[in-house]
Order: sequence, then C-alpha cells, then structure tokens
Amino acid sequence: GVAHFSMGQFDKAVELINRALTYNPKTHKILGILASAYAYLGHEKEARDSLQDYLRGFEARPNLNGIMSEWPFKDPKDADLLAEGLIKAGLPGRASDYCKVLLENKLSGGEIRKLLFGHTMEGLVYGREDNKWSLYRTKDGAVEYMDTIRYDTGKSWIEGDSLFTKYRNLYEGLKITSEVYRNPDGTSKKMDEYFIVWDWGITPFSVKN
Repeated sequence: GVAHFSMGQFDKAVELINRALTYNPKTHKILGILASAYAYLGHEKEARDSLQDYLRGFEARPNLNGIMSEWPFKDPKDADLLAEGLIKAGLPGRASDYCKVLLENKLSGGEIRKLLFGHTMEGLVYGREDNKWSLYRTKDGAVEYMDTIRYDTGKSWIEGDSLFTKYRNLYEGLKITSEVYRNPDGTSKKMDEYFIVWDWGITPFSVKN
C-alpha cells in the first residue's frame, strides 16, 4: 500500500491498505497513508474518518511534524506527497510545516557544541503554545530540563557529530543519541529554527542565549 501510494497509484493503495486492515484492524500507522490516499482521490468523508482514526492512535494529538517524524522516506518527494495528502484530509496547518531531514543541513560536532553548550534550547510539545519546554546546558555539559509537567537534570556530551544526553530519571536514565539539523524554513516565533532527530522522533527548537 505504501509503495503504490508513493507511485501515485492511490486506488491501489486504498485497496491494499483496507485489505491489510481486515487482517489486523489494530494496524494504526498505515491509517495516515490511507487518509492521504483517500484525499487525493477526492473521497472527503473517508479521508476525514481515516485521519481521525489515525490521530486517535497517538497519546496526544500531534501536529504535522510529529506525524512526519514517523515516516522517514528516503525520497523527499514521497514525504511531501504524504504531507500534502494529510492536509487535504483535514489535518490543520500547511504541507510545509514539518522538518525535512537533509544531509546538507546537519550540524557537525563542533557546530553543535558552539550552538548548544552554554545556552538554552526552547520548544513546543507537539507544537502547542500552552506546553513549552526548555533545556539549559552548561558549557561543560550539565543539563536541566523542564516543561509543564516534568523536571530533571543530567549530563550531555558529543561524540563525533552526535549529541548524547543522559538524565537521572527521564527515559529511564538511558543514554540518548541524537543528531542536530538546521531548519531553513523555521522561525524563532515558532521555535523551530533547528531540530533534533532522536529515538522518539523529531523535536524542533530554537536557542536562547
């Protein structure tokens, strides 16, 4: 179904995805592709219904960026096709409202250190303005994280071009590996001038001195 969707064969994509759902109705992720395919076919009700079923599978209602972080397409055209279809299906926002993971925008280890160490990262949880998070990182790597419901401290360091963070309690105290990218389409107002790619998806942020 995903392959036929990427080739623009939306009728075939709908047929195969619905067949898959008869075998496993709890298959959640594929509903995003189904909603988008229906939208391209002009089946507005089916697109809306599939989108709502898809969104109910998340713990908190995600924005487009949160959804697209689940679909790491190799070809940017496939990602754009899905994003446009989800907006057509009724997801709020614009099709360009997601972070594109492109090699030319990846920061080196030295650039990460200069940008983040000794500064504060700020962002929005699921893009919601009523749920902001911040992370202060000292020059020697000590970190302090907080949002509306969580607070923790820990440490971070750089190996090669990757950023590592280990909290005392968050994420079960496991070592977290991440890469940092510039977001050329981001703004300080939306707090998405940069983004981190890590085990839990893609997290946009801006930096405050």
